[in-house]
Amino acid sequence: MDKLTERYIRGESGALSELFTNMQSSLRLVAYHYCRDAETAKDIVQEVFEKLAGLDRDTRAAWFGKENGNLAAWTYVAVKHKAMDDSKVRANRGKILDSVRYVSSDRLDNGVNDDLCREGLGHMLDHLQPRQRQVMTMHINGYRNEEIAESLRLTYNTV
Repeated sequence: MDKLTERYIRGESGALSELFTNMQSSLRLVAYHYCRDAETAKDIVQEVFEKLAGLDRDTRAAWFGKENGNLAAWTYVAVKHKAMDDSKVRANRGKILDSVRYVSSDRLDNGVNDDLCREGLGHMLDHLQPRQRQVMTMHINGYRNEEIAESLRLTYNTV
């Protein structure tokens, strides 16, 4: 275990900021590789470091204090997974919004068709994570991205 990891586990104030300074450029590149957006990559790296900052000392010691615990490796993997998740969410959001647009643009005065469309939309929403469902419901109800971000305390890029 390197000295910086030991300092982080002990809770020294400058350890995490030093780790961030040392790793942020390469971590942003990893995130950018998956999400293809510089601002999103920056947000992803920041969110991973926020998670690290929120860990208590016992959790830090359990995850990174053992011989095979590698803080740098964990951080790279966490950024990679978060970026991959972000890409999947964006792809799913696009598909759902396209479906909603199709349903709303192809309005017929047929009550059965309307019921089927609402049911299909409900099924699509059921397959989302709770937070994603909340965001999509707000989109469907006419909220703008800025309003959703502010209401749910998310970054604009997350919405």
